[in-house]
Amino acid sequence: MGFSTVVITGQVGNKFVLGSDSDVLTMTQPMTVRRIVGDCTLTGLSKPRYKLVKGAMMSFLKPESLQSYVSRLDEIVNAHIVSEIKEKESIKAVDFMTKLTFDVTFTILFGIDRKSPKEAVFHDFDQIFKARKQELLDGMINPRNDLLTWMLAIREENQEPITRDELIDNFIGIVIASHGTTSILLSLMMWKLARDPKIVAKVSEVSCHYAKSIISVISEQMEIFLRKRRSGEEKLTWTNLQSMKYTWRVAQELMRIIPLVFGNFREAAKDLYFGGYFIPKGWKVFWVSHGTQMNENIFENSKVFDPSRFENPSKPIFPYTYVPFGGGPHMCSGNEFARVEILTIIHHMVTKFEWSQGDPDETITWQPLPYPSIGLPIKIKPLIQS
Repeated sequence: MGFSTVVITGQVGNKFVLGSDSDVLTMTQPMTVRRIVGDCTLTGLSKPRYKLVKGAMMSFLKPESLQSYVSRLDEIVNAHIVSEIKEKESIKAVDFMTKLTFDVTFTILFGIDRKSPKEAVFHDFDQIFKARKQELLDGMINPRNDLLTWMLAIREENQEPITRDELIDNFIGIVIASHGTTSILLSLMMWKLARDPKIVAKVSEVSCHYAKSIISVISEQMEIFLRKRRSGEEKLTWTNLQSMKYTWRVAQELMRIIPLVFGNFREAAKDLYFGGYFIPKGWKVFWVSHGTQMNENIFENSKVFDPSRFENPSKPIFPYTYVPFGGGPHMCSGNEFARVEILTIIHHMVTKFEWSQGDPDETITWQPLPYPSIGLPIKIKPLIQS
């Protein structure tokens, strides 16, 4: 890789890497990563700038703020599903979820109409940036309209705004996350929930939790759907999403067994000692996410798909052992937004369609994220609503 690297794993290692401040381990990424995402993402900012940019993101993406976007998100998801799946008998789930999460990201987070050509955004960002800034100055747009506008409105105490490069680089980072982790988790959920009787029949006794998870998710989502219809509600509400507990446990268990991110880099800010080993200043430190998540001493029967492990209060999940969104002060800013987006999309898919795998033998491959090897072609048909 071109630089000296220490690989760290385990609960203590996770705590050391994810819990350390920037005076111990910086978030500086390798040059190969910085060439893709830029130098002004959260991982490359100084402590004061990191605090400003992440604070702006967290303020917009916290649960209290997201509640007001649920209806709009529900509308976007429904419109995309209707336009993309209407009268189709088969789709590739990975492609479908990638386009859908792009729509959500551009509309909710950046205030760009879902019908606009997304490619143009990358070429005309300066124009969008200047126009949005002027609309904000003229009072024509609410700062809370979208994340981009909100970040333009945020300033430090000395009135120093978030810079153009900080906006662009973190914009790219969010788009990559949308294209990668969220769309892939949704594809994996589609893969897991493929309701083909032949597949379910093959489930052995040791993995009976798999069949149970399919039935439980369908039951939970249909119950919410019927409850909405009885009350005359047309769109999902925040309360509906909070009721989707088992569906989210399925997502959590998928992220435990199939980590969406296999780890990340830090850099030693000074000479360090960890576990009796010396780490010189400037060395890279790479932490491995699945080291604890597949550890039998932490997760009993770790190879078994069992969402119920996330609802058992007698067996708590200890800090820094389950780390799909990182941990400590560097927890992923968008984890709650991802949860809301995933639950909304799965609700619409489960209550509108049934599907089965086009190739029941399709495997999961890594490139470097965990992708269904042929894009997860599925046979899909609408449910008849009575």
